[in-house]
Amino acid sequence: DPRKGERLVLMIPDRSATREQFRLHAKAKGAPEIAIPSEILPVASVPVLGSGKPDYVAALALAKEKAAGMAQAVA
Repeated sequence: DPRKGERLVLMIPDRSATREQFRLHAKAKGAPEIAIPSEILPVASVPVLGSGKPDYVAALALAKEKAAGMAQAVA
């Protein structure tokens, strides 16, 4: 994010999920707006480590790669 430096992004293998659906669900559960992802990023699979825990380094690299690809598509 140019203004804040980072954004909250939700990686999900469900290609039909939308930010608006997530926002409505989160609001119904009492989540504050700051906890709602600014973007839903559909992926083939969420990166995980051998232990089954999320691989945050690989997820960040994947998010940056997808963001760069989307920026090139817009330009």
